[in-house]
Amino acid sequence: MTKFLVPFSFITSMALCFTSFLSLADAGTVEKNLRAFDNGRFADMPIKVLGELPLKGFYEVLLDGQHVVVDESGQYILLGGIIDLATREDVAKIHHNKGRSERAKNAIAKLPQDIFVSYAPKGEVKGTVYVYSDPNCGYCKKVHKEVDQYMAAGIEVKYIPYPIFGQKSVEQTKQMMCADNPEEAMTELMFGTDKGKYAKASYSKVCSQLVSLGSASGKGLGITGTPYIYLSTGQVIAGYQSATVIINELTKG
Repeated sequence: MTKFLVPFSFITSMALCFTSFLSLADAGTVEKNLRAFDNGRFADMPIKVLGELPLKGFYEVLLDGQHVVVDESGQYILLGGIIDLATREDVAKIHHNKGRSERAKNAIAKLPQDIFVSYAPKGEVKGTVYVYSDPNCGYCKKVHKEVDQYMAAGIEVKYIPYPIFGQKSVEQTKQMMCADNPEEAMTELMFGTDKGKYAKASYSKVCSQLVSLGSASGKGLGITGTPYIYLSTGQVIAGYQSATVIINELTKG
């Protein structure tokens, strides 16, 4: 059984360096030890080592879609935060948020422009909201109801196809991406006013591949729920947040 360290915030003065660099050897050792632990308990799970924390020998790991902090041996999981006494900040949380933001930024930068279903304001674009979205996700529908509010504030909304609610979502996402006007199709498919007009017996390889690319991108980030939002300011929001709050974040200062 995996051993747990003391289940409260670990307090340490931060004479330790904030480590973002992780060698392939370090990552390989941590992953190997995790897979071998307890007769291979985690052997078949997806494991991605994300980086070493300020507490030397402990690593942030994406284990079967869940973020955990483990030691190099794979025997210990650290519960709670790592508190910098000088600043009273949880550096484990800061490390996690920074890494999550960088990974989302890099993943989105690798996507082709034609994957985005975009709603752009007239005039100056003051910020951009990227949304990994599923057409059958209730909170994704809530985000989409606020698109006009975003555009009125000068904010562009760019959706990335990420169907995770079964085959129906995959089918509807293909309908959207293969439509002559994906933006119009998305709105109608989201709110059930499409009346089946976007359904086809088969879909082109090009637009089907866009759906696959969106799915691969989201899975690579460990996204397990939608909406998953990345702001052009670098902030990641895992879940719904109101347009009012996001607009304020993008336009402040």
